[in-house]
Amino acid sequence: MGVVATATLFSAAGVGAGMWIKSPAQRAAEAGPPRQSVLTRPVEKRVLTSDVVTRGKVMAGQTVTVAPQASAGGEGGAPVVSRVPKKAGDSIRPGEVLIEISGRPVFALEGRVPAYRDLKPGAQGQDVRQLQDALGRLGFSTGSDERGVFGSATKKALRDFYASIGYEPPSATDDDGAAVKAAAAAVRAAARAVEDAQTALSDAYYALGKVPEGTDRTEATNAVKNARRTLDRAIEDRRTAQGELAEAQAAEGPELPASEVVFLSGFPARVDTVGGRVGSPVGESVMTVSAGELVVHTYVNALQVKLLKEGQPAEIYAELDRKKTTARLLSVATAPTAAGRGEDDERQPAAGGEGYLVVLRPGSALAAGLSGQDVRVTIQAASTGTEQLIVPVTAVTAGRRGTLHVTVATPNNGQRRVEVRELTSGGGYVAVDPLEPGALSPGDQVVTGVTAQESAPGGGGARDGEATSS
Repeated sequence: MGVVATATLFSAAGVGAGMWIKSPAQRAAEAGPPRQSVLTRPVEKRVLTSDVVTRGKVMAGQTVTVAPQASAGGEGGAPVVSRVPKKAGDSIRPGEVLIEISGRPVFALEGRVPAYRDLKPGAQGQDVRQLQDALGRLGFSTGSDERGVFGSATKKALRDFYASIGYEPPSATDDDGAAVKAAAAAVRAAARAVEDAQTALSDAYYALGKVPEGTDRTEATNAVKNARRTLDRAIEDRRTAQGELAEAQAAEGPELPASEVVFLSGFPARVDTVGGRVGSPVGESVMTVSAGELVVHTYVNALQVKLLKEGQPAEIYAELDRKKTTARLLSVATAPTAAGRGEDDERQPAAGGEGYLVVLRPGSALAAGLSGQDVRVTIQAASTGTEQLIVPVTAVTAGRRGTLHVTVATPNNGQRRVEVRELTSGGGYVAVDPLEPGALSPGDQVVTGVTAQESAPGGGGARDGEATSS
């Protein structure tokens, strides 16, 4: 009886507790819909910018691959690396030897025109002028030569420069001076012929003077004419021989092979990679060097490029040394180019592996160690310039007539609509200008949405026929 009574008591208590204790789901099911409330954000007053954020690569203004194909002594042997005085990361000064191939130097000089031909005595052109300027900056004057003409002063300057780095310059001719010797011998022979002709003419005049007056002077007169003609021809031959000697002497002397010089646009330059070691054959590249200021290359897609133009401010962030550097857009490509990068590259353009090349110039020089490094690039594509009223983009609503407005929450759960004009947008915000002056102020709470799925009557959600701008 006691057990039955106890069981009955607990059963009754359980039934009573079940009527008061409910699960959260049951309480939610039995509860009515909550009262809707609006989400608001304050109006700000600040400068609004729209940024393009991408990845870029630090590049030198000029990169040159050193791959000379000259053989030692011009004997036709396969070129090999015989000395490597520079290693990757070393700086380069004008006139320094970068590498030695089969006993011949490859050195750096300042200039923007690449070495595309061997410069020999008598050559003329812009590349000769560049060589004269580069030698002059190193202290080897070519002042007596005409600008752009490889003359005797340039020959001396080039010969002296080669001596300063410990090498003999290659000869512009391969006849060991035979042409000059032959031309000099011809000049000597022509000079002697002139002397003999002058003597013969003197003798003819003397013989003519000995002929008595009133006798036949025809033979003596003809002898004088023949002697004069012979002298004129001898003088002409001497002049020709002298010209040929001058040409031979002008052609003789040192030359600058294109394989022994690398013209770099600025110094100090840097050695990026060294692909050859002593004794190894010369391949496609034994060294790469870079010169000029460091810039940043990046690629953007077709949508982003429409926002960019030369001169826009930017920021470069190098994760390697955790430094930020201001920059300016130096150039923006007008046509897409193949990016040539892997699929996992963050800078890969979105459209088919092609992108628009954008070059940025840092406001201050980047560290040389950043060459070839990836950096984060932030380009300020648009800006209000001055402080404006800023609201979240979700607060701006478009009406049927194309007008824009924001809804301001007022005390006592009231609302008022303020028509605005959109200035610019970026980062999820919009700069707006109220059509009615003073209708919108910093600190006003603008409606950005409601907590329920559907708008409450008279609430701040989008009305029928309206859409939130983006």
